[in-house]
Amino acid sequence: MTHERADLKDFFNTQGISPQKTTYYIGWLDQFFQFYNGSIDEVSNGDVIAFNNFLFQKGMAEWQIMQAREAVFLYIEKFLKKKILFSEPDKERSDSGHIQTWTEAKEIFINRMRLRHYAYNTEKTYREWIRRFLLYTRVESPRTATPGHVKRFLTYLAVERKVSSSTQNQALNALLFLYREVLGIEFGDFRNTIRAKQSKHIPVVLSKEEIKILFRHLSGIHLLMLKLIYAGGIRLTECVRLRVKDLDFDNQALIIRSGKGDKDRTTLFPEFLHPPLKPT
Repeated sequence: MTHERADLKDFFNTQGISPQKTTYYIGWLDQFFQFYNGSIDEVSNGDVIAFNNFLFQKGMAEWQIMQAREAVFLYIEKFLKKKILFSEPDKERSDSGHIQTWTEAKEIFINRMRLRHYAYNTEKTYREWIRRFLLYTRVESPRTATPGHVKRFLTYLAVERKVSSSTQNQALNALLFLYREVLGIEFGDFRNTIRAKQSKHIPVVLSKEEIKILFRHLSGIHLLMLKLIYAGGIRLTECVRLRVKDLDFDNQALIIRSGKGDKDRTTLFPEFLHPPLKPT
């Protein structure tokens, strides 16, 4: 890597990686480029999988391997703005008949999600739904997976687990991605599948007095963060990713970069929050 480590630390911070973890992410990049000797323009998902296997053989835990994979993908695709290529062997394996095990399917699933720039939180949520799906259906291998398994699982969620409509839809989206993008299987007609009922609850909204009471129980940086979240209508992850250049004092606006759906947007930045955030 020819880039200054300070630049990489700033970059990983903008991607929601805590300052305490950035050292580990940079360390994974060092290990990857010791392992991979080719051109940065020719890195393929097969190279990343080979690196993951190398770490596995060294006895690394799964969370460490996932962290290393994330570091490589973020560095190449977000920092360098380059594309990780699909290797030919992986294209052959993308047909469900060539995927022999769920471990292989998991590798391809993760790569496809990251090459399509899904948020890491979405990836973790989808992986958890697939884990639950396999525990419930006991499908032995990708070759024996059918749309019927998905229908039974969705019915189970609605009838036995009594999940909300949004939760069932989240599970469906995860399995749609697995079947279409990895296994190459189309669902077909799902009109007869039992769907969870949409909730009709009135949302709970705190009053102004209740918000003031909540504020009185916080101080320092935590109070400032909560005020930003409340006044700007932003998510916690969006708040921790804010940088100085994202604070537009003149227009009283916060610039939210790479929010949900990897989209940028602006939101309110009230004047009473300017003093504690203005650079000295």
